[in-house]
Amino acid sequence: MIAAPGLSKNFGSPNDGGLQALPGIDFDVDAGEFVSIVGPSGCGKSTLLRLIAGLTSSTSGTLSVGDGSTEVELAYVLQDPTLLPWRRVEENIALPLALRGTALPERSRRALRLLLSR
Repeated sequence: MIAAPGLSKNFGSPNDGGLQALPGIDFDVDAGEFVSIVGPSGCGKSTLLRLIAGLTSSTSGTLSVGDGSTEVELAYVLQDPTLLPWRRVEENIALPLALRGTALPERSRRALRLLLSR
């Protein structure tokens, strides 16, 4: 489940010509529900996905993922390639965990589990 009442994201401030990427949106996604995010280039789709994945923080509003009783693992695939060519495959897979501060042994364990799963 995802709940996002009043979620907004600004880059910079209005005083310095900042950009409002998400203008205070409200949405809910129920468990098991399939949702698509569509819109023109520059409307905030990738920003919204980055917020949900925990890769960036919102300017205002709240965002909750899951029911709070268990850790939720999220992943998304971007339209354009975003691998870092100087990193090994395992390191690219574990990058979101590194950004969250997960310890190296745990990152490696989880990345290898994904690589070896069928």
